[in-house]
Amino acid sequence: MKIFENITLRFIYFILLITGLFILSSTFSIQPQTIDKFLRGTPLFYSCILFVFLYVVGTFFIWYLKDPLKIIGAVLFGAYLSTLLIYIAEIINAVVFFNLSSILGREFVEKN
Repeated sequence: MKIFENITLRFIYFILLITGLFILSSTFSIQPQTIDKFLRGTPLFYSCILFVFLYVVGTFFIWYLKDPLKIIGAVLFGAYLSTLLIYIAEIINAVVFFNLSSILGREFVEKN
């Protein structure tokens, strides 16, 4: 894409994306009771998958959602299973953010 050829513009887009996500996340209102009720209504296997998906996607857009999801996971799944699910979700988050920053910011940092 022609838009990503300029190194400086690519880094500026990355900073704008992070800033936009931060501003967007402050406008959402999340009800932990709704998430808990939804996950309790599904079978364990599917609720684990949904929890990891919700953790990854939710914390990508709404950064303050991590603590409520950790509490919900501990209450819903217990200490050991929730620790495993959060660990998996955090690894997926790290991979997503690393690749995003690598694509949009690597050449700018190397150049400067």
